[in-house]
Amino acid sequence: MKTKYSRPIIKIDWSGPEGNVYHVMWKAEAMLEYLEEFDKREELNYRFKHDGLKSYEEVLDLVNEYVTIENMDAYYSLRAKLDGEENYDE
Repeated sequence: MKTKYSRPIIKIDWSGPEGNVYHVMWKAEAMLEYLEEFDKREELNYRFKHDGLKSYEEVLDLVNEYVTIENMDAYYSLRAKLDGEENYDE
């Protein structure tokens, strides 16, 4: 599934183990592979390892360049936060 921004969507349940940074990366890479976006998957993996990311937020920002991250929690939308939208209704 792709968004209006032409990025695939991955849904993450932040309340459980899915919120782990490695799980987020795995899910993003799996989606890109499923869509046969092999170059993007390799680029994401390379940047994850070599960009010197120092925080969880930096990793999420990187992942959000390749896929749209949607939070499965009804109370909070990570996509809205990362896209800078103040009032986002799902």
